Amino acid sequence: MNRWKRLSITGFLALLLAWSGLRTASAAVAWSRAPEAAQRTGLLQPARTRVRATTPELARIARAKRAIVFVYAPTCSACNGNMANWIDLVADLHGGQVQLFAVAPAGTPAAREYWGPLSRHVHVITATPAEVRGALNAEVTPATILVENGVIRGVATGALTRPAIRQVHAFAARPAE
Repeated sequence: MNRWKRLSITGFLALLLAWSGLRTASAAVAWSRAPEAAQRTGLLQPARTRVRATTPELARIARAKRAIVFVYAPTCSACNGNMANWIDLVADLHGGQVQLFAVAPAGTPAAREYWGPLSRHVHVITATPAEVRGALNAEVTPATILVENGVIRGVATGALTRPAIRQVHAFAARPAE
């Protein structure tokens, strides 16, 4: 009987340890996937990396006091779905204290046409995916990137959510640091 009691206590402790380990492991997995989840939902993620100007056109973004950068591809269906958000942002923010940039893949003949009449308010730049990745650390489209004095302050990938749009407006409204 004593032997069974000892085994049940040992078994209980082993089970407890395994359960605790699983909870810790699942928490670690959830934490490591947090940026991915944010990317899927279009939330703005804080960032503090410098824009690395790899071309003269991308250097314009790095030199801007404040910039909002739209990274897109005209053939990207998610970009087309997010275009309504970007149109609203351009309509609200053009002529203000932020410069608006759109970055499309190099060799895209429809890069400027994609923005239609808004292209007079948005600086359309083309760059290779490697240049965009190197300069803006943008891996996927669509991406909305907030830049202040050459430093990336926030990144939202995917379709922008209402909270992210409010954050972009707040970034545009506050004075530059």
